[in-house]
Amino acid sequence: MRWRLRSLALIVATMSLTAARADRGAIVAEKDVDLQEPAQRALIAHNGLEEMLILQTDVQANKATKVVEFMPLPSQPTVHLAREGCFKVLQETVDRHGLRYVTYTRGTGTGVAQESTVRLVVAEQLGPHQVRVVEVSDIDDFMQWVERFFEENGLGKPNLDGNLRRVVASYLEAGLRFFAFDVITVVNERKTVQPLMYRFESEEIYYPLRVTNLYGGSGSIELLIIAPEDISLLMYYGLHMSPASERTTKDGALTYRLWRSGMVRLTETELERIEPSMATLLRTEVPVLGAVKYEGPLVFATDVKSPFGHGSPETLARRFLRALDEGETDRLGTLITVPFALDHRSVVEHKKDLMEKFAEVVRRTRGSGISSYRLNITPIEDYPHSNQFDRAFAEKHLRQVDYAIVAESQTREILLYTRQIGHGAYRIVGFSDQHKVKVESRE
Repeated sequence: MRWRLRSLALIVATMSLTAARADRGAIVAEKDVDLQEPAQRALIAHNGLEEMLILQTDVQANKATKVVEFMPLPSQPTVHLAREGCFKVLQETVDRHGLRYVTYTRGTGTGVAQESTVRLVVAEQLGPHQVRVVEVSDIDDFMQWVERFFEENGLGKPNLDGNLRRVVASYLEAGLRFFAFDVITVVNERKTVQPLMYRFESEEIYYPLRVTNLYGGSGSIELLIIAPEDISLLMYYGLHMSPASERTTKDGALTYRLWRSGMVRLTETELERIEPSMATLLRTEVPVLGAVKYEGPLVFATDVKSPFGHGSPETLARRFLRALDEGETDRLGTLITVPFALDHRSVVEHKKDLMEKFAEVVRRTRGSGISSYRLNITPIEDYPHSNQFDRAFAEKHLRQVDYAIVAESQTREILLYTRQIGHGAYRIVGFSDQHKVKVESRE
């Protein structure tokens, strides 16, 4: 692994390739249309529960034509035009902070079904865009819908090859049912289309890569991400991109490289200038900005699906206690994982069951001020377990690097267990709410 510094010249998720575009699939009617060197730019903002993804496309074709681009999404999105000039402001922000990469080089059907499983969710004309979001559960209905869509919009007959079917089927098999379609007009001159912003629920950072397999080839991807400071270590550890096959050259070098930038804090004013809705998304957080860049084959086995990590067990515990104190049940679900030990009595194996049990915990802890309790953090091997149940749970489910955290006030004590689930990513895996006797001082 060879480390070096490289200035961050591009501040967007960019995929440059010939006769194709990445991170969104493209469907054309004419087989002789050549889509020349488009650039895909994306900015991702995430608060741990929702993601905002802004895409901007530079396009050029060998002749004027309409192109249907599509992007798979993990949940139903809302779609809007992003603020005009947001990427220019973003570049200015990057330049002002001197954001740099700390890099390492890795070596080298025929008819329409009576009850269709495709449901139209959104239909809007957004500036130069003609956006449709559909919910899909069956690959055949997907293909039929595309054919009808082309016919209804006077686009001719779509080129639906077998590779398209395989790629879409892989997303359906993975549980992604929403696809955003965007119709744009491409001319024989490079044009930048006003960016779209997709907002959707997701407990992890998501960015589609497998759709790139429709084209293959080689190129680069840059993801610029804004996230809360205390969960931003994913920029270094959790977010990864690698080709489907890590081939090597004759001298043994891997054929792709990955860079990670440093991270810089953003002010509320800076975030507001880039995109006001992102400032609203992160209104209670301290936002930081970082980037990840990939260069290599544009053929992927997986998408970017990066779980959030917390910088330390302490930041995780504070966020967990705040979620209990403020009744943020949705947020709570992103901080805990199973198996989970609850109140020294039972081990919960399923997340749904755990959240149902935590509904009662939230009712009795909300507004109690526990987010301000003192924390005493002890490595699990040094913690004096109070009973055999806790000891057995820790020995079976917790690694030696994990911690027991006691949140304490004068009258109350809460025990939390943490477990490391990946680089820089911790989760709460145990909870016990105990009341202790207040010791009155004698005069």
